[in-house]
Amino acid sequence: MHQIARSVTSGSDPLEIAIRLWGEEHAMHLKVPPVIDEVPFSSQRRYSVRMTNEHVVVLGAPDVLLSMCTKADQAKVEQSIKIFTSQGYRVVGAAMRKVKKGENEITLNKIDGIEWVGCFVFQDEVRTGLTETFQLAKQAGIDVKVITGDYAETARSVMHELKLEVKPNEIMLGSDLKVMSHFQLKERIPQIKLFARTTPDQKLVIVQILQELGEVVAMTGDGVNDAPALKRADIGIVVSSASDVSKDTAD
Repeated sequence: MHQIARSVTSGSDPLEIAIRLWGEEHAMHLKVPPVIDEVPFSSQRRYSVRMTNEHVVVLGAPDVLLSMCTKADQAKVEQSIKIFTSQGYRVVGAAMRKVKKGENEITLNKIDGIEWVGCFVFQDEVRTGLTETFQLAKQAGIDVKVITGDYAETARSVMHELKLEVKPNEIMLGSDLKVMSHFQLKERIPQIKLFARTTPDQKLVIVQILQELGEVVAMTGDGVNDAPALKRADIGIVVSSASDVSKDTAD
């Protein structure tokens, strides 16, 4: 299962709002039982969990959920993800299991036995005028780098739409950052234009290293996971719809 939804920008979590709106429009016959316990999304875990009196439902990064599932055609799912991300879509995986007897709260170290359900596929519309903004930034001598927790293919497609071309050797994944020494990072980070599948602490490391190299760093973010990097940056910038934590942290 995979469905394309258009994410919205108001309310709490835009992706969850988009899922709910899609469900109300296309699955009106489904009755959603009340949530009795939940664990919000974490950039470290990369998934959220909700429990009703019937099911434990997990939403998050498809690759993380696949590693937790007991039944899934991994090759087929990965192929679908590759197709969607190459077109600039954001992909969120869904998995679930029935509530066990006597289970009335979520225990993260016992999220076992879940089965793959499918993917929700989102399209974020690129705001008009951004291409011109990036061109002005370039003319002003500002080097633009994109740091995201999303798939590299998704980010690269969006950057292409904004006329920010990225070569394969200008992409670094969070898994690469994790294994490289501080010296190696100082050598590589200046050449990188896109950092993908990163964690909050890795965003902070990128900002710190750029500062060590003598750069004045302006960081733009909107989520709680951006707060450490926003605080460390010389200039912290948030959008109007940013989380309160980000707003309080930014300069």
